[in-house]
Amino acid sequence: MSLTLNMTHLITIGVFLIGGLATLFWCMIKLIVRQFNASLNVRFTAAEKKLNEENLKHTTRFEKIEAAQTVTERALTKIQVNLANEYWRREDAIRNDSLTQAKLDGLARRLDAFFTRTTQ
Repeated sequence: MSLTLNMTHLITIGVFLIGGLATLFWCMIKLIVRQFNASLNVRFTAAEKKLNEENLKHTTRFEKIEAAQTVTERALTKIQVNLANEYWRREDAIRNDSLTQAKLDGLARRLDAFFTRTTQ
C-alpha cells in the first residue's frame, strides 16, 4: 500500500491546513474579544450605577443647600425690611446726643440762675 501524492494534492492540503489554522485563530480572537467586551460591559454598568448613586447623593445634598439658602435669604430679607426701623445712623445719634446735652446744659443754667437768685 503506497501513497502517492502529486504537487497539486500537497498544495491543496497545505492551503486547507493554513485555512483551518487561520479559522481557528480567527475564532480564538473573536472569543477573546467577546470576553473582553463582556468584561467592559460589566465595568461600564458598575461605573454607571456608581455614577447614578453619586449623582443622586449630590442632587439630594444640593437640594438641602438650596433649602438652607432659601431660609437664609428670607432671614436676610426680613433683616433688610426691619433695618430701616432699627438702624440709627451715626450722624443721627451724634445730633440727638448733642441736642440732649444742649437741653441739659440749658436746664443746668436755669437751675444755676434759680439757685443764685434764691441764695442772694
